[in-house]
Parts: sequence; C-alpha cells; structure tokens
Amino acid sequence: MSCHNLQFCQANMENHKLPKVIVTDNGPEFTSRAMLAWADENNIRLHFVAPVKLTQNAFIESFNGKFRDECLNQNWFLSIDDARKKVDTWRRDYNGFRPHSFQLLFLYLE
Repeated sequence: MSCHNLQFCQANMENHKLPKVIVTDNGPEFTSRAMLAWADENNIRLHFVAPVKLTQNAFIESFNGKFRDECLNQNWFLSIDDARKKVDTWRRDYNGFRPHSFQLLFLYLE
C-alpha cells in the first residue's frame, strides 16, 4: 500500500470509527504486506473482489469513470512530469475538496 494510502487510513483512524470490512480489488496497493499488516493490527477484514467480477466493487468503477471523465479526458499530457502534476492536482481536489461516499461513510459511522 502506498505511503499516501496508509497516511489517509491512519488519519481517519484517529478521527473516525474505522470500518469492519474494506472491499477492494486485488491491486498491489491493497495486497501489500503493509496493507495486510495495517488491516490486521486494526481488526479490519479485507474482502477482495474476484478479478473477473469488477462490478462487485461499484465504488472503484465509479471512481475510474470519474477519473477518466474529469481528468484523463480533460487534459493533454505533454510529458510524464506534466501528467503527474495534472493528476496530482485532480487527486487533491477529489480527495480534499468534495465529499464522496467513502468520506460520507466515515461521517455516518460517527
């Protein structure tokens, strides 16, 4: 799991009730030793959707559609560095300035 993801999870642990289960795909950021250890230490069960059943995780499908429509289709990337900057700008907006279901779930659990 990337450092950013673990920091996000840790920050939410300090401010909100953590979920009992996290549903995710089998991507390397969710199957890493760090993620597995973090989930185990916090008594969180990880549920991995079947690789051919991506519709089992509608949240990631929704995110992928938003990312494609709002970032990838709206920008012309001139270089890898340019792509990183534009994607990071979009990510900061997506994660920090608008509520979405994952953040609302933490508010609901309080």
